[in-house]
Amino acid sequence: MTFRYATLNDLDCVIRYINLIPIREHRKKIATITKEKLEKWHLMYHAFVVLAEDKGEVVGYALFYPVVDLYSVSPLMHIEDIFIDAPLRRKGYGREFMRYLANITKSSKWSGMEWNAPDWDSEAIGFFDKIGAEREAGRIYFRQNIVK
Repeated sequence: MTFRYATLNDLDCVIRYINLIPIREHRKKIATITKEKLEKWHLMYHAFVVLAEDKGEVVGYALFYPVVDLYSVSPLMHIEDIFIDAPLRRKGYGREFMRYLANITKSSKWSGMEWNAPDWDSEAIGFFDKIGAEREAGRIYFRQNIVK
């Protein structure tokens, strides 16, 4: 498996993965991502996408951006979404992908990585437990939509 940063030529592929999020997470809401929004998001918020490839085919992606850890007052990687196509799971690719993201974190001199998983997704939670990620207790995530 190889990894590379997505380019503007990969936007259709990235949008395909993003459009799967509501389906994967059993949400009624539909993704409204466009190429223009994705380009703007990258430029305005320093969001990055890494693609995972196997035999020249894209088989997964991770979308991340830096945030500030207020406890250490240093940047860390927030992984907004990470996904490996189902047929390739349980073969070490997820672990390899997380290692790759950790290397980006180290080379960027960020203090660590953070992400979340749906509380019902036992497969993802089990994977993150297995790779030694620490669960963060005492926090409930909230959301408020401002623009419709």
